[in-house]
Amino acid sequence: MSISLMQQGRPPYVRFEQRAEEDRAATVAANKLVLKDVDYAIIHTAGSKDTVEKIAPEWLAHCDLQAAKGKYPGDWVKAHRKMYEDWKAGLEIVPIGFSVRQWPGISKAQAENLVIAGVLTVEDLASANEQTMARLGMGARQLKEKAQAWLDAGKGNVGEELAALRAQVSDLLQTVGRQNDKIAELELVVPKKGKAA
Repeated sequence: MSISLMQQGRPPYVRFEQRAEEDRAATVAANKLVLKDVDYAIIHTAGSKDTVEKIAPEWLAHCDLQAAKGKYPGDWVKAHRKMYEDWKAGLEIVPIGFSVRQWPGISKAQAENLVIAGVLTVEDLASANEQTMARLGMGARQLKEKAQAWLDAGKGNVGEELAALRAQVSDLLQTVGRQNDKIAELELVVPKKGKAA
């Protein structure tokens, strides 16, 4: 998983949760079920439905080893550790990048649709693959172009306006096409003046 992520240049999304699991040694010693809290990291690639679940401290230690070997970016490991610390402190975990929920270029509904599809940041939308765009459905390509333009413009208004104009032109062309089809249908149904019916 880490090689393809490194090729994309985007870190995986990570969320954490705590689960109650049997402490086998304590259960045997007490001759009754004893549970302990175990922190898990749930990891998935941007836009992917697939997840990998690992015990959080063990996964973070593995990431450290991979970073030491140059097989995993060290700044990603630092970010994952910060997320874990924030989660343990009860704070909201913020994905690495600019959150689609904070992006002024889209509506709240569009942002939530992106989140549901597993795209949490503008950067991940800009680098979305075909599988992710298929899950996003109609308008995905325009959203991707808008994200790319916004990032290219340094998160400014120029790229955002250009992407919005492209989307408007595309919508207008579709509307004109539908109207031309309707006119052609009506011409078949309504006889022209001067012709006997």
